[in-house]
Amino acid sequence: MRLLSRRTILRSLGTAALSAWPGSARAARLETIGLQLYTVRRDLEKDFEGTLAQVAKVGFREVETAGLRISFRCRRSALSR
Repeated sequence: MRLLSRRTILRSLGTAALSAWPGSARAARLETIGLQLYTVRRDLEKDFEGTLAQVAKVGFREVETAGLRISFRCRRSALSR
């Protein structure tokens, strides 16, 4: 019989504990997927509403505006369409 090292036993116990954790066995599911508007910031500067229309045409329904300097009024009216 082969003796196991402490490291091997602790690794096995840690793996078993994590696999028994509720919810870890099933894969996470995304309900919606969005686009960070920072990735199209140069296009937004040229044509804000047209760029949003193109983003919607591709299929994105959720967007994040973090990091953009756009007036709230303009952003709210264009995004609500």
